[in-house]
Amino acid sequence: MKSQQANYHPELNLSRYEILKGCNYPINPQYLNRLEDSLKRWQGLRLDFQQSFMDGSEAKSLTFQLISMKRKQ
Repeated sequence: MKSQQANYHPELNLSRYEILKGCNYPINPQYLNRLEDSLKRWQGLRLDFQQSFMDGSEAKSLTFQLISMKRKQ
């Protein structure tokens, strides 16, 4: 897995082709469009943790996004 090769670095960069290949899907316009739609949905997902993390004696709230999409120029 690519994450293991990167020593579990918190940021993992994958191309659309790498994702489709890793899922054993053909690389064609239909699957590229489906992947793009799915990634947009995942990008909109946000996880909110209210008063769930302790910083010393103070409870903190944190918000996480699972993915961030960036396009290479």
